[in-house]
Amino acid sequence: MYCSNKDINKLIRRFISLGWTFIKGKKHGKLIHPSGKESVVIASSPSDKRAMHSIQKHIRHASRKACEM
Repeated sequence: MYCSNKDINKLIRRFISLGWTFIKGKKHGKLIHPSGKESVVIASSPSDKRAMHSIQKHIRHASRKACEM
């Protein structure tokens, strides 16, 4: 389990299958782009109801930024 939110867990599993890496921490995990240049921090128990939307936005941003480099 990556996060207490089942939808965010599903999203993380999908990106892991695409080559991303997940490093678990005590309160936050880190989803790392396959290039290793960009990462997205994910709370282990998000309290914000918009957390899923925010994570998706950060993943898109990290993907674009990693491709530009």
